Amino acid sequence: MKKLNQKFKTSFAPYFLVCIVAFLLDASSLLILVHVFQFGIYQAEVIGLLVGNTSNYLLATRFAFTDSKYDNKLKEFLYYLCFGMLSYPFHHLALRFSNAYIGVEYLAFSKVVAVLVSFSITYLLRKSILFPDKETSN
Repeated sequence: MKKLNQKFKTSFAPYFLVCIVAFLLDASSLLILVHVFQFGIYQAEVIGLLVGNTSNYLLATRFAFTDSKYDNKLKEFLYYLCFGMLSYPFHHLALRFSNAYIGVEYLAFSKVVAVLVSFSITYLLRKSILFPDKETSN
């Protein structure tokens, strides 16, 4: 239990905080693109996800995931982005279903639902494949 608690403190908690910041950037870009620049919801969603994933990578590799398996940072970023995109279908479906049931006027709430769904998937993929604990990756 102590080992699990230590892992939580060293990666999950900082990653969760990083995700909050990335979410705010992602959701803000979605809302601004839809409501100010009149983009379609799903086009703005893709742009927002790219903004969110890029900021997430930059912040997470500084504050949450310090033990990378890769020396090549471009390769690491591309894998990181791919894992984020693997969760995209779940994110998209959650956004689509919540919009269908509660309406576009609650787009911010729909975004929260979608992010919660994809958050779990991306954390598990990124932590276990890109940034495993050194003691478990040997």
